[in-house]
Amino acid sequence: MIHSVILLLSVIILKCTPKECYFSAEQKRELRCTGLNTTYTKSTIFATLKKDKAQPKGVNSLWIEKSNISNISLKSTDLPQLTWLHLANVNISLSSDDYFKEFPQLLYLDIISSKIEDLPKGIFGNFKSLEVLALSRNLLKVINPDLFQNLRLLRTLRLYDNKLNTIENGFLKPLKKLKRLYLQENEITIISSIAFTGLNSLLELWLANNKIERLWSSTFVHLMQLQELHLEGNLIDDIHQSAFKGLNSLDMLQLASNKIQVILPNTFVDLIQLKELDLTGNLLEDIDSNAFVGLKKLKSLYLDYNKLKTVSAKALEKLGELVHLKLTGNNIERLEKDTFAQLKKLFTLDLSINKIHELPTKVFFSNNQVYRLYLTSNKIAAIPENLFSDKNELSYLYLKNNKISEIEYNSVKNLRQLISIDLSYNELKTFNGSVFANSFGMQSIQLENNYISNLSLTDFKQFNKLDTVDIKDNPLPHEIVEEFEKKYYGI
Repeated sequence: MIHSVILLLSVIILKCTPKECYFSAEQKRELRCTGLNTTYTKSTIFATLKKDKAQPKGVNSLWIEKSNISNISLKSTDLPQLTWLHLANVNISLSSDDYFKEFPQLLYLDIISSKIEDLPKGIFGNFKSLEVLALSRNLLKVINPDLFQNLRLLRTLRLYDNKLNTIENGFLKPLKKLKRLYLQENEITIISSIAFTGLNSLLELWLANNKIERLWSSTFVHLMQLQELHLEGNLIDDIHQSAFKGLNSLDMLQLASNKIQVILPNTFVDLIQLKELDLTGNLLEDIDSNAFVGLKKLKSLYLDYNKLKTVSAKALEKLGELVHLKLTGNNIERLEKDTFAQLKKLFTLDLSINKIHELPTKVFFSNNQVYRLYLTSNKIAAIPENLFSDKNELSYLYLKNNKISEIEYNSVKNLRQLISIDLSYNELKTFNGSVFANSFGMQSIQLENNYISNLSLTDFKQFNKLDTVDIKDNPLPHEIVEEFEKKYYGI
């Protein structure tokens, strides 16, 4: 009974939805309509124009949403300056090639979230100037090979969030001017070696969140101008050595959240312009010494949440331009003394959430440009002497959740640029701020959840810029906590 009442109310509300057209407050030439039907589309639009004392030739953008329109019942002469037609959440029948015949002047066409399952091959045949076409959030499974035959000037094609399971050979070939292609969130399993033939101008290709399992040889060889390639969120477990052949202009490669276990030698050798490589969330246990050959301009490398047990110096030694290196959430137990020796320009290094129990002397001695160093959630018991050179620029050091029981002056004496240190959740029984006597610019010290039973404000008097000291959850007398609470934030 309750379900019947709800259904009846839904029907009544739908039938009573007011027909409304109004001009956008932001874009005075943009007309937005909701609740239309085929019969009243034209009359409602012109009634709005009359009410607002607007001229038809003043409208260049028409948005129709939540409407039932078997056809738009407008002619090009009705809105002669119309260049953008946006249809969203509409009940629409696109069975005829003539649906858009009255709008050959369009530059932008969106048909989104409208449950479209199929498109006749000639439906876009009249568009000679179309630059952007969005067909996202529909139910398209197959694209007719001739669908885009006449869209010679198309620059952007959005097909994301449909049901496509393959990229048919040749259906993209006419799109010589295409710059951006969005195919993410479909059900694509295979990409043929000639799927992207003809797309010589393509700059961005989005294939994220599909079901691709393998990248075959020369899959992207025709995309000589490509700058961004998004393959994250697939099922890729096999990458052919020549999969990225020809991508000499690629700037960003996203391979996160796949099932990659091995990177073969020279896999990225053609990516001579690559700046960012994301391999987060894969199944890598080891990195071949020649895995990153060719990446001479790489700035950012993300290897978070894999299964790495170690990282060899040889695997990283060719990455002399690297600025950001993330190795969070692996199984790294040890570091070689020279692991990062060749990374002279490193700015951020993240080794959090690993199993490192010992830091080799001078392991960061060559990394004088490192500004932030993350060693949170490891098993580090001590900070050795000469870990950093006297020329280092380290400003933020994160050592939270380790097993450190003591900090000695000789271990941190070279940290002259240090601004913040996090030593919370360790095993410190005492702490003397004077060990950081050379860190004149210190602003924040985190000591939460240790075993410190005595602390004096005198130990911190040399820090003129210090404003935060967190000493929560230590066995300190109440009067000491009150003293620090008056002096610093963070209690």
